Amino acid sequence: MDTFDGWGSLRGPIPSVVDRYYTKFYAIDVKGRENEDHCILQHSNRVMIVCLAETHPLIKDQSSNEVREIEFQIGKVDRSDNPVSGRFKKGGQKLTATSPIAIVHTKDNKKYVLYSCLKGMLVEINDQLLKEPQLLQIEPQGRGYIAILLPNKLNEASTVTESLLSEESYKTLRQIK
Repeated sequence: MDTFDGWGSLRGPIPSVVDRYYTKFYAIDVKGRENEDHCILQHSNRVMIVCLAETHPLIKDQSSNEVREIEFQIGKVDRSDNPVSGRFKKGGQKLTATSPIAIVHTKDNKKYVLYSCLKGMLVEINDQLLKEPQLLQIEPQGRGYIAILLPNKLNEASTVTESLLSEESYKTLRQIK
């Protein structure tokens, strides 16, 4: 990372927006699938961003899992048809921790189902992934995020992540430095 030395007060790597403003939580082996880990970025304003973790096969094994297409049609429910309005985001689809959000198809005809990993309301899906599905692999915790969720109730914001691992616990478990 670059360093800024213009005023002499900032030394070392400049933290990314994600590192600076979000707390990372992890759901591991989602739905019993080994290493299909998801990362949840929680902002102080309760917004939760669902992303892929670095150990997910779509990230770790990109050469054998090149993304061909992402679809948000889950059975009869189209996650991209999610009219949300107003300050309190009325109209968003309610999700459970095991609700599928998207299906990823690779060029080798493998299929990965991506889940919400927490209880909340779907605010938006990343429709940019429909046009540029490779963003999921290029910038999984940036422009390649999967969806944005909010806890159903204000008081659930702190409890919704209780079943998830902290970044430190995740890195210890997955032996990541």
